Amino acid sequence: MALYQDIASYHPFNEQEAADRHVMLRALKTNRFCFDRKSQAHFTCSAWVVNPEITQTIMVFHNIYNSWSWIGGHADGCSDLAAVALRELREETGVEHARIVSPWECVDRPSRRPNADKKAKASTNEISNEMVSANGISNETASANKIPNEVVNASAPSPTSPLFSLEVLTVDGHEKNNRYISSHLHLNVTYLVEVDPSEALRIKPDENSGVKWVSLDQALNMSDEPWIRERIYAKLLAKLNLLKQLR
Repeated sequence: MALYQDIASYHPFNEQEAADRHVMLRALKTNRFCFDRKSQAHFTCSAWVVNPEITQTIMVFHNIYNSWSWIGGHADGCSDLAAVALRELREETGVEHARIVSPWECVDRPSRRPNADKKAKASTNEISNEMVSANGISNETASANKIPNEVVNASAPSPTSPLFSLEVLTVDGHEKNNRYISSHLHLNVTYLVEVDPSEALRIKPDENSGVKWVSLDQALNMSDEPWIRERIYAKLLAKLNLLKQLR
């Protein structure tokens, strides 16, 4: 299975991802219903959207969680989570033209960064070492948002996996479409998705009531979910900051 290989080759960014990666690989090996909502722990995916300059992202106001959040959804039997992420992006925001990019593709764009020729010739190991030594979040930002040290002092993303992030997310019981949904786990795979800001945006009334481009700093401050903000969004922004330093 391609997803198993992608997760197996993924280099965990921090301790959270290392632990969650193990949980996901075990689910793929032992739970044949792991792509189905009937399983208490099931796969979902998210699209962390950026503009080509990696300065903005798209946030939606999620009706159930009553908070601004990223875009994503359930696998619902499909193991091609990349395709699911693009489908969810289209359904939730109206974006028709988007593409999944690897973190390394964002770095290796000679026309968009200084010293392009030198960087283009750098080996994967050289780039990885540079990313490991970089600090993507300032001490002030980390302190203000209660970001754990494991997010601030994180490792480099994998050069061989197309995935951008891994996280096991807890979901409290809630009402949806007049039906109670029991508490469960999302085995979430996040993809980095590039979108042109000129794309028209629209809401999906049964799921969200707002869709807009915001700066990366704004995205972190807009979430009203402390754990997601401190552990996940801060991690995603740390990764983007590291990538931007290499361009």
